[in-house]
Amino acid sequence: MNRGNLLWTGSRMMLTEHRQLLNKRLRDINKKQKPLLDEQQKEQMVQIISEAMVNDLEVIITLFDPYHEKRLTGKVLGIDPLLRRLQLGDEQEYSWIKLEDMIDIALK
Repeated sequence: MNRGNLLWTGSRMMLTEHRQLLNKRLRDINKKQKPLLDEQQKEQMVQIISEAMVNDLEVIITLFDPYHEKRLTGKVLGIDPLLRRLQLGDEQEYSWIKLEDMIDIALK
């Protein structure tokens, strides 16, 4: 009786726990560290925000995410200094963005 490779066929299965651990490791390989902004970069961001608010200009904000950067476009509608957040959007809809999540801002 020749069983061929049937003896080892069962070892090809992967348990759910193993698959989840493997997926987690693959995600963690691509995980990025948040860049630290120096005082000059922070001051430049404040100037761009001020200019955008005064002149009613659109900005492109880059937000930090451990796996990929997010870019949002809109007008700066307001700033909440107590909660350290910025209101971005247009007349119909807006969203609040935490200032510490911002890694870059540019005028559109």
